[in-house]
Amino acid sequence: MNLEFPWNISRSIGTAQLIASVCTGAFILGRARLLDGKQATTHGSLLDAFRAEFPRIDGIATRIVDEGSIVTAASVSSRIDLSLHLLLRWFGPEVRTRSARNLDGPWR
Repeated sequence: MNLEFPWNISRSIGTAQLIASVCTGAFILGRARLLDGKQATTHGSLLDAFRAEFPRIDGIATRIVDEGSIVTAASVSSRIDLSLHLLLRWFGPEVRTRSARNLDGPWR
């Protein structure tokens, strides 16, 4: 996978309190060396390629990996799981549950 960057992402995130990626966004974070020594996830069909390209990252097959200031989500469909995860983290279980009930899908 070849991605060209028009900006220096490492410099751009200097003041960020949280960085989150969905699907192949983990490749961008990996190339910026933001995931070295951490666990991360990406789309299941790309996990082997991710592990091969980034041996310093523990690529795991799960929907969400929370490393504190960096959260990765597996696939595009995991974006809802990521949103609910962040709602739980920032606002607690009541807000997360209320939001999940409003979704058209299996999230509860």
